[in-house]
Amino acid sequence: MLLECVPNVSLGPQDDALAQVLADIEAAQGPGCRLLDVHADRDHRRSVLTLAGAPAPLLGVVDELAASLETHASLAGHEGVHPRVGLLDVVPFVALDAPRREAHRVAETAMRRLAGRSVPTYAYAELARRSRTRKLADVRRAFAAAEPGHPVPLAPDQGPGRLHPRMGAACVGVRDPLIAYNVVLDTRSLEVGQAIARAIRASGGGLPGVQALAFGLASRGDRVQVSTNITDAHATGTTDVLSRVRQEAEEHGAGVVDGELVGLAPREGLPKTSSKAGLGTEPVSLEDGLHEAGFSPAEVC
Repeated sequence: MLLECVPNVSLGPQDDALAQVLADIEAAQGPGCRLLDVHADRDHRRSVLTLAGAPAPLLGVVDELAASLETHASLAGHEGVHPRVGLLDVVPFVALDAPRREAHRVAETAMRRLAGRSVPTYAYAELARRSRTRKLADVRRAFAAAEPGHPVPLAPDQGPGRLHPRMGAACVGVRDPLIAYNVVLDTRSLEVGQAIARAIRASGGGLPGVQALAFGLASRGDRVQVSTNITDAHATGTTDVLSRVRQEAEEHGAGVVDGELVGLAPREGLPKTSSKAGLGTEPVSLEDGLHEAGFSPAEVC
């Protein structure tokens, strides 16, 4: 059985702790679980890790990730444009060559282990037990003014009612594979970026399966990025998002600079050539990453 796990960690390339955390993961992995990809972003101050493996080894590496973060890093004073609830901010599990119920079992185990570290933990997406925590955006909104070590602003599904002084809180879920795809605009107007994000997201009548936010990027001269998650690669791909963003940007007198893929994505939603998604290099699919890590073709989603 093969599962994917994509922890989102609130550390960027500017954080010395990131190198130590990655070294600890490399030491913990083995043939049963591999780290396929790391995408670290300075402006978001966030790193997206792609892990794949059998249930027990995968849980072991996630445990090591949590232990390393607790030892070497702290959320205190964290600043980044991406919203967050904790150091081990989001821990989604994806069933690849495994029954869906196995992804749920592993995710529940991960929740219990994080709660055992005194980290308030929330179940989201398919794992959610309450409508209020089903969407990450709703949980993050509640945490907008939360401080490490203070009482939680929202009762957790597991763990204490006070934020961990170093780790904050965590969200654990089960979901389908998704594509994280960003587009940088040639404007510094956050208002323009926000208008485009509203127009393209599914909840506003835009593209099916698309979630979108806008951020200013200091490392890109304060140019604005439209950051998207494509949750339905059958309905929408990166080329669809780029085309719609370009169309909306033109209506606001702006243009597109380039695109960016975050982590590994299912092949179905990727462009046939890098230029069709504004990418500088050819994208690596999740299927290719699994193959390179030595997982058999039968295990590829």
